Order: sequence, then C-alpha cells, then structure tokens
Amino acid sequence: MERRIVIVGAGSAGASAAFAARKQDRKAEITCINAEPHPTYSRCALPFVIGGQIDTFDTPTVFNFNFYKSQKIEILPGTRVESVDTQGRCVRTSGGEFEYASLVLATGGRAKVPDMPGSGLDGVFVLRSRDDGASILECAQAGGNAVINGASFIALEAAEALKHRGMNVTCVIRSRALRSMVDQQFSKIVEEKLVHGGIQVLKGSAMSALIGEEKVTGAVVAENEIPADMVIMCTGTAPDVELAKSMGLEIGSTGGVRVNEHMETSAAGIYAAGDCVESECFVRKAPVLSGLGTIATRQGMVAGANAAGARLKAPPVLGASVMKLFDIEIGAVGLTEDFSKGAGFDVAVVAVKYPTHPHYYPGGSEAHVRLLADKKTERIIGAQVIAQSGAAQRVDTLSLAILKGMTAGELHMADFCYSPPCQDIWAAQAAAAGGLARRFERAKR
Repeated sequence: MERRIVIVGAGSAGASAAFAARKQDRKAEITCINAEPHPTYSRCALPFVIGGQIDTFDTPTVFNFNFYKSQKIEILPGTRVESVDTQGRCVRTSGGEFEYASLVLATGGRAKVPDMPGSGLDGVFVLRSRDDGASILECAQAGGNAVINGASFIALEAAEALKHRGMNVTCVIRSRALRSMVDQQFSKIVEEKLVHGGIQVLKGSAMSALIGEEKVTGAVVAENEIPADMVIMCTGTAPDVELAKSMGLEIGSTGGVRVNEHMETSAAGIYAAGDCVESECFVRKAPVLSGLGTIATRQGMVAGANAAGARLKAPPVLGASVMKLFDIEIGAVGLTEDFSKGAGFDVAVVAVKYPTHPHYYPGGSEAHVRLLADKKTERIIGAQVIAQSGAAQRVDTLSLAILKGMTAGELHMADFCYSPPCQDIWAAQAAAAGGLARRFERAKR
C-alpha cells in the first residue's frame, strides 16, 4: 500500500518537506495543505517588491502550482486545517478529510502586534505575508508619513523600501538596531546609515499608542505624537503552534514545537519544521527560535525525507544571516557579546576595519569585522561583518569556522585566496582572527 503523507503549510519548510518526501518515496501519496491562497513564494522578497527592486508580488514565486502537479503532489491552497485526529491519523479541513501515515507540520510563525490603543486602526500593518505586502504597497504614497515600530531585519528593509517610494520614514527603536544580531558598536553603524539614508531614528522609547478615528493618523512615542499615514509593526514573530497544541504535542520553553534530532515531535510519525519549531543553538546548546528561511528549508527537507522513511538528522543552527541596507551589507553568525556572556562564556573580542583590496588597486573599500572567541578554548563562537560587498561570503566562511571548531589561530593562518582585483593578501576575517590569536599568545606569557 502506498504511503500517505500530509504536510500542513507550503512555505519554505512545507514546500521543502513535500519535495524531499517525493524524492525519498516516488510512489507516496503526498498532500500539501496551505492556508494562504498563493503558491510558494519568498517572504524575504516582500520588502523589495514594496521598494520597487522587484516588479510584482508574482515574481518571487518559488514553486508554482504546476510544479507541484509535475511532482505529483496535491496542493490545496486557501485551505485551513480545522483539527487533527492523532489517534485515527486524519487531518480535517473545511474541504474534507485526509488520512495520513506521516504528518509534517510547517505552520510557520505569526507577526507579533503589541497590545496598545489604536493597534486595530486602518493603516496599521505587519509584514509577514504576500497579502500584507500588497496592502502596504497600496497604502504607500509619496510624501506620506510612515512609522516603523522596531529595528529587526524586516523593519529596516521596510523602512528603506518606503523611503524608495518617496515617503517620510521614522523608525522607532526601543533599544538599538539589530540587537539580536550585532553588538552595540555595529548597531551604531547601522543607525548612522539609516540617518544618512534620510530616515528619522527615534531611540530609547517604546511606541505606546496609535491615534486616529478609523484610520491611523499618528503614533505616540515618549508622550510625543508622530504624524503617521501608515504604521508597520515589526516587533518580532511567534511560532504558530495553535494546531500543535490542540494535538497535544509538546511545546518547548521558547514556545516552539519540541522536536528531536530527526525533526520528529513528541508524537510518533508527526514531524515539524521551520518557524514553528524550537531548535538547538549549535554554540550554546540551548533551545532557540530560528525564523530564518535557510534553516526552515533545511529542516523541511529533513522532516519530509524522514516522513517518507529516511532517518536524516536536523541541520546545525548557528544563525548565519545577512541583509543589505542602502549601500552596505550587514552579516552575522553565532553569538553576540551579550548572548555569549548570558550563556556563561568568557569571551575575547576583536574588531578590525580592514581593506577589501590592496591600497594600490582602485575600487576597494573597508570591511568591518568583529570576532568573538571563547578564552578557554580559543575557538571562534561569533562574528559580525559590515561591508559594501562580500559580507555574505565572509559570514559563510566564519560560519564554517564555528561549525568546525576552529581556533582564532587556525582561522588566522587558513589558506585564503588573494588577487588585487578580488581580495587583499589577508582577508579581513583572517586579520581579525590574527588579532585574537596574538591576544591569546600574550596571555600565555
């Protein structure tokens, strides 16, 4: 009898699960149930459609309905799961019931909206889905006032996008920019870039209320009213675990679905992946929520393959990430200094500003690299990069260094490439590692 696999969700994790299951089992009956009416698309692309770099919301479609059909996967768009009978192994939706031998939950996350007066007014948005993006773009008017609440990836990308649309943009930053990603010194560089790009930055106070009759007209910050024709709430996401809870699945301390190393939940034959699950930080060995499309894709692949009979292990989670803000790229991997200290590490930190090309070759710039190493083992445990280009490649290198347990000295002397038009004879990350290595050597004398 052919295996029946049901997948709930068709985002990065759900789609990856579906196609991995198909590769693992060519004869399985696979059904993908998706609450959104759209085919699988890139959520990361939404700010760039708003900003005009990508022409339409159709363009970042990753897998269209015909592709699912070509893989003999039944996809049900615009369909919500009402309940799951784990004893009878049946998924119930408004459109019918679907029996399963294996089930994958890829329900993603929900954008958090702070509980404050006026949060339900027209013109107040989150940016999580394609429909959210379309609503924001429809509301955006050149010369209008936009207020962004938050300083996350999506907040800064939304701010730049609306600036490109000719709006007056204000970012309300309660603490500092990209706090969970970079340390204070790099946050300052990011905030200066926002100001240089024409975005007003309000720091140190939280938004407390929104003003308006039916439509938002202003936001209250530190008892001051800021004009607002639109407000985007970018204050984080939470795992969508309502379905998992109703099924009696274990939920972890972070609020995500608890899974083992094979992405299997507390119920046999039920897997989960992506933004809805709790992962383990590779460095801290502690539970975390990822929220990254890269991790969701890899976890989905593992969950889908295992649902179809494989026994793969979940990928390590180091939090490697990168973004572009105006003319700079910001990347990070591993732990920040704050997270390091909170996890009990005694860390050494080095920050360098190093040329990307030899001084004699035209067109070079400077790369800012911040490296953190555990004093006890001398191993690299965190890194941050700001550069005009190439940040992603540097972060990828540093991610591998952390994954393989490289010491500062080993990274410093690694065999990096060199050519005047491409890179200086010392890569910036190697130069930073050298600073750490010398510090450790001095401490031993």
